[in-house]
Amino acid sequence: MEYEALDEIPVVEHTHGGRFLGLISRRNVSQAFNRVTVSLSAHETSDRGIFWATGYRVSRVRIPAGANGKTIRQLDPRARYAVSVLAIQDGSDPESGFSPLGPDRALKPGDLIVAAGRPPDLRRFIRDLDDDPPIAN
Repeated sequence: MEYEALDEIPVVEHTHGGRFLGLISRRNVSQAFNRVTVSLSAHETSDRGIFWATGYRVSRVRIPAGANGKTIRQLDPRARYAVSVLAIQDGSDPESGFSPLGPDRALKPGDLIVAAGRPPDLRRFIRDLDDDPPIAN
């Protein structure tokens, strides 16, 4: 339509020898395009946030010196505190962003983790990070 500057083009059915079905106009194409665009933009802007249960929160936690060398597997925050560690940012490279945390990665002071749980459980986990004695392998 654009290349030939046509306002209408025929619609045919190829399976029956090119039987004429009707005409489609530039206006029809524009209206269909606009409907799809509005539909997609509404879909993309809809709120897809995660809604936590009442009393649940996500916090960033700076790893203290007392947790140096400990791993998530050793700390076992899910079993001991009902806290999930979701991601980590390397303290020596704050521009690196957050990434998934493997259970055996040794933590170091200054690392930043993202943890989720109920506030009292998060507070106990954070407090115990620095207070726990070193864990033997």
